[in-house]
Parts: sequence; structure tokens; C-alpha cells
Amino acid sequence: TSPCCTLTEPTLKRVSGVVGKPIPGVSIRIADDDEIQVKGPNVMVEYYNNDEANDGVFTEDGWYRTGDVGALTETGLKLISRKDRIFKLSNGEKVVPTDLEKVIELKCHYVQHVIISGSGEDHPVALIFPNQKMLEKPDYQLSPEDGCFCPRSLNELGKCLQGCLHDANGDIKQKFSKIKSAAIIKSELSLDDNTLTPSMKVAPKNVLEKYKAHLQKMYGKDVPVEEEVYVVELDIKNNIARKIVQD
Repeated sequence: TSPCCTLTEPTLKRVSGVVGKPIPGVSIRIADDDEIQVKGPNVMVEYYNNDEANDGVFTEDGWYRTGDVGALTETGLKLISRKDRIFKLSNGEKVVPTDLEKVIELKCHYVQHVIISGSGEDHPVALIFPNQKMLEKPDYQLSPEDGCFCPRSLNELGKCLQGCLHDANGDIKQKFSKIKSAAIIKSELSLDDNTLTPSMKVAPKNVLEKYKAHLQKMYGKDVPVEEEVYVVELDIKNNIARKIVQD
């Protein structure tokens, strides 16, 4: 779609997650599975000579499938998550990982990226990638939370994050969506290993595949991991931290 689908009127107060109302000539609808679908002159005609791709992105009645999940509100279209990021736990409950990822990232500026996983498991877990530059050169002028200190290593960050992760869990209403453990990994996502896209966004599928061993370890499997990692285990009410020794 080009150049956009919705706009927020400049005089209105911005609402987090809401991207405004359709521009003139553009129509937006929410499908039965909550996917945002678009129709209008801003939508491409089709992929050239690629029927398979066209079948994947267009509905039978010609609406473009955005791959985003959202809802129509009084203030405009609300973005919830990418459709392929939502997963089901073993009990069938749906988890929207982006909700908790945003909460954790906002809790600590020493956290650069967070990926929540748990498809088919009985609870979610988190992979946390710290801001390596800030760990190496702490900014003592920044203190977003009362009592926050500037960690200088993975161990110090792990201990510091216990409270933040516990608070982040508390901000999530659904009990089944709360994480029970988080692996803080001393590694950077990059373009070279395709864990970041060319636009510098996280590529979740590639991250989950590369750090599969860390996920398996948090779910109790005895597998080796290469990177230095600090695991915080949470029982919702109390925090217990342990460091996994590098294999």
C-alpha cells in the first residue's frame, strides 16, 4: 500500500497504538480472525506474474491482507500485533507477545530487544538482549525508575531486572500471558545473521530459531548454550534468579 492507509487528525490527542482513521477513498475492515484488511486506490493491483503470492495477500473479494491484527475504535484503527506473532499455549489460550515485549522494553533502557515465545507450551518465556554499549559505558545520568542503578555486566543487569520483570508481569491482565522465566543473553542481533531486517527491525522467527537452545533450556531440557546468559525465574509473586554457566 502507498503511501499510507490512515492518518490521525493533528488536533486530536494521540492514543497509544491508534494510527488514526482511513484517508479519503480508502476502506478498512477487520476480518473474523481480527486481521486488518484494506481496499482502495493506494493498494497495488497485484504481484506481477505471481498468482501464488496474490492468493496469499488478497481475499476472494479483493481486499488486501495486511498481516496486522487490530481493532476499530472511536479514535481510529488500533494496531495490536503482527498476525504471525500471536501464538497459542498448550491450554489453547492466545498470547499477544508484543504487549509484554513493549512493557519490558519501556521498563529498562538497558534492554534493547525482547522476544516472547511459548507456542504449544504451558507458559510464555522471554529472550532479552541488552544494550551492549550502555553496559560497557553506563550512563549515570539516566534513572527512569526510583532505586534504579546502572549495571556494568550481565550479572548486574540480571539482578536489576528481577524487579522490572516482576512489575512488567503485573501490568499484564491475563495470568496465562505472564512470563515465568527470562534469558538475558550477552549477544547482539544483527543484519549479518538475519536477526535484524534491513530496516533494523527484529526478525522474530530468525531470533527464535537461532536461540532455540535457550528456549529449550528454560522449558527444562538439558541442552548446551554457547552465549553467556543470565536466567531470571519468576513465580509471579516472588523472584528467584539463577545464572546458567556457559556450557
